[in-house]
Amino acid sequence: MLRYSREDRGWREYPLQLEILTQKLGTMPDSEVKVSGLRSLGLALQIISDGKSQQILEQSLAIALEENFAIY
Repeated sequence: MLRYSREDRGWREYPLQLEILTQKLGTMPDSEVKVSGLRSLGLALQIISDGKSQQILEQSLAIALEENFAIY
């Protein structure tokens, strides 16, 4: 498991990488891959206490329900 301390360069880049991932997932068509990616992203955002986590998780759930994808 990777761990970043606040002194590491990687720690500062981590939120930027998550924002880029958020944008890329937003452009994808609705699919099980997108649902899985959004769920993983939402959980990662929860870990770093980002307020967007709930919104991302709700988006993932909404797509899964709308498209009748399996939820696990």
